[in-house]
Amino acid sequence: MPICHYQILFVTLHANMFFLVKTPTKHYAYKATHTNESMKQYMNRYKQVIAACIILFAQTVTAQQIILTDSAQVSLLTCTPGTETYSKYGHSAIRVQDVAQQIDWTFNYGVFNFNTKNFYLKFMRGYTWYELDVEDTDWFVYTSSLIGRTTYEQVLNLTQNEKQALLDALIKNYEPQNRHYLYNFVFDNCATRPYRLLKKIVPDLETATQNNRLPFEDTESPTFRQLIHHYSEQNSWAGFGIDFVFGSVADQPTSTEQRLFLPEQLMRLVGTSTLSDGRQLCTDDNTAPFIIASHSWVKSPYMALLIVALLMAVITGIDIKRHQVSWWFDATLWVAGGLLGTISFYLSCFSIHPLVQHNWNLLLVNPLLFAPAIAVCFSKGRQWMQTHAGITGICCIVLIFLTRLICLRYQAWHWLLLLPALHYLRLIMIGRKELRHIYGTGYLRHKKAAVCILTLMTATTISAEPRLTVVICVDGLNKQALTEMRGYWQQGGLRTLDEEAHESTLSFPQLVYGGSETLATIVSGTTPDNHGITADNYFDRKERKVKNIFTDETEKGIGTHRHLSPKALLSPTITDLFRMSHTDRSKVYAIGIHPENTLLLAGHAANACAWLEEKDLCWATTGYYSEGLPATADEMNIKGRIAELVSQTWTPRMDAATYMHPTTAEKKKGFNYNQKDVLRQSPAANTLVIELALELQKKAVLGTDSQADMLLLELTVNSPKAQSDLLETAEQEDMYIRLNQDLGWLMEQLTKRIGKDHYRLLLFGKPELGCGNNALAKANLQTHFFNTERAAALCNTYLMAIYGHERWVDGGYGNCIYLNKTLIEQKKIRLSDIQRQVAGFLLEFEGTKSAFATTDLMLVPNGGEEEKLRLSLNKHTAGDIVFCLQPLWLIGEENKSVVDQVADANPMSPLMLWTTELNGIPEKTLSATEVKDILLK
Repeated sequence: MPICHYQILFVTLHANMFFLVKTPTKHYAYKATHTNESMKQYMNRYKQVIAACIILFAQTVTAQQIILTDSAQVSLLTCTPGTETYSKYGHSAIRVQDVAQQIDWTFNYGVFNFNTKNFYLKFMRGYTWYELDVEDTDWFVYTSSLIGRTTYEQVLNLTQNEKQALLDALIKNYEPQNRHYLYNFVFDNCATRPYRLLKKIVPDLETATQNNRLPFEDTESPTFRQLIHHYSEQNSWAGFGIDFVFGSVADQPTSTEQRLFLPEQLMRLVGTSTLSDGRQLCTDDNTAPFIIASHSWVKSPYMALLIVALLMAVITGIDIKRHQVSWWFDATLWVAGGLLGTISFYLSCFSIHPLVQHNWNLLLVNPLLFAPAIAVCFSKGRQWMQTHAGITGICCIVLIFLTRLICLRYQAWHWLLLLPALHYLRLIMIGRKELRHIYGTGYLRHKKAAVCILTLMTATTISAEPRLTVVICVDGLNKQALTEMRGYWQQGGLRTLDEEAHESTLSFPQLVYGGSETLATIVSGTTPDNHGITADNYFDRKERKVKNIFTDETEKGIGTHRHLSPKALLSPTITDLFRMSHTDRSKVYAIGIHPENTLLLAGHAANACAWLEEKDLCWATTGYYSEGLPATADEMNIKGRIAELVSQTWTPRMDAATYMHPTTAEKKKGFNYNQKDVLRQSPAANTLVIELALELQKKAVLGTDSQADMLLLELTVNSPKAQSDLLETAEQEDMYIRLNQDLGWLMEQLTKRIGKDHYRLLLFGKPELGCGNNALAKANLQTHFFNTERAAALCNTYLMAIYGHERWVDGGYGNCIYLNKTLIEQKKIRLSDIQRQVAGFLLEFEGTKSAFATTDLMLVPNGGEEEKLRLSLNKHTAGDIVFCLQPLWLIGEENKSVVDQVADANPMSPLMLWTTELNGIPEKTLSATEVKDILLK
């Protein structure tokens, strides 16, 4: 674009500055109030000049890209608070100056129009549209000074490319289709927009923000309410309005980045941030802290409370003395409460402003207060109210007490809300004779005991669940191994759980193969016939091959080539019910080692999950969840934390002789692993899961606000050469020792950050290998293997001998044989006849105990292996013939792929619940289907 265009724009604007009215037609973060006639005379001239300048600017900037010279500089402009309510928080804008091209523009995201139809109604509902405007910097500073606002400038230390990219982004945002945005006071305003632009353009600014602890009075992590209160002037009615309409969301602790909706906080960040390359973000900082004026106490809500309380005391005394009630006074208070309650109810239910939602003040002040105000307008209503005034007052006092106790945990309280309590105390005084008539004089003698009982009942009633629930599944964790390893734990997580946790033992109602089916039963609270996860894999009839049961081609992988999702899980899980019973602000994250277990822990409703991708050494996930890959996991990928950790060699922590069960080879040489080769079976996997969990807890603020959150983790004690879940090698013992330390680190950090009373931890084992062949061999027992694929091939040969040379069997997998139903229908043969023939043929095989047509299995009486088999099948993946094996027979092929790895008839897993709660303590033995109920009590 030719420089002459800039000259025209610059000269046109400055030549008319003398004629410009000092009040803009659009209302920025400031609003001048001059209304004299001399200014009105120049209003039209101002509009014409500004319109011409903006049109010329829009035409020129869109015609050709503006290339800044080396002398250009970019600054952050920050305006101090003004006198209007909406200007008390300051204002931010971006200045782009290039003297060589006569450019001096201020990009201002704080423009809105008061003349919009139903402006205040839309503002209350959160549908206020702001826009980006471009002004001459002199004009911007001048109009701010008119209303007593000082403008601070911070020159940003940006490279030439960053300056150019920032200007290009600003011009892009100024295009007509982009300049308007839905304003949000906290999450999208004049300060957050410049910061987000800078974060996109300046490398590592986000990291610098997270590392920068901006001071705020004496509070390390102030809440949204505290931040806004600070700028609303002490003792002001604005402060009362904030406390009244803001809900519990406003009492969440804020991170440094969340506090940048305040211009002063953004100004401090820019002045104190150092980027990773050593640059100071700001090269010239002459700013000063905002000065917040103090509101007069005489005009404060506290003075109003004092006046109304005194007036109430006088009127109540007069009413008692003359035995009459001044209902006009009560009606006035009820109407006032009803009006305030209507405003709060409207905002809480219909506004999209997040901070006004979930407002506990509605228990106290709500539109229902109009009912008694209307009732006392009629004689019968006044008579009824006077008769039951005492009972009504006591009920309302109890409600206030409950509200106050709830607010102690969830939401801040303003003292002006004591006014309803005083009003209901007046009702008790009016109805005192009625109370004596009902309860007798003993009521007054025992009122202290009644108050104590009420307090205890109330405290029990509102006891809330912990803020964070941590669920940990440990692959291969065995109760006998825990008992054996107890002497090795001087301190740590397993040591703490052993001493302080409530312990139980889990049993499973279905067949256990050592796959995902056991964890699916625990998290869903039901058996595979309902939840649908019968094993890690299933037989696909259409393609006639075995597939992963979590395969979902409609969902793309993130950090992995695999397409996975939890859609095969048919029943709701712990996380699903948790999300349904809590607000949308409750957060659920799952972190694991294997994708199958991680998806089961995450369920359908988690915010996000992440698992270890062994091949690429990164955290991966599926596009199924709304947040995708958690940002903390992505940061670890970028920093190469996984590769860094697994590059370390895994060797015994102690001398081999000090372990209980070292093998002969371990006694000689110990063991030595490159953890990259055995990532999912090494201590590095547990360490990585714990590290990501703690980082995610910090970044996502889990358990530190009023909302209940859930964090689900998969850990492991499976080692590379493990043949069972029992301790048989030194490397297995080493896994337990290192797991103890990792769990101890997790619990120590959570206790420091959240507090022991504010979180609970549930840890349970998942059978993987069972007791193993070595343990059975000690008892002179031997396992055998049943190859279902070979059995299916023999069944097909058997049917060919009867019905002809065709493919009668599609295949076999697990405990099922799959028939070619299409062929059977074409040949017009009864399916049930072939099913029973194949079932009878299978009984001739060595190792089979029983065989059934799938439909006949439903007729088998409860009890024994047959019932377990029925509960282990789901109609979506089951075959046409199912069979049970004799004890010590496993499905698979020795030394090759083994579907069934657990020879135990009834494998047991340990469960430990670490909590300060008295509710939900598990029994000593319980079914895996009962774990969900323990967490949701």
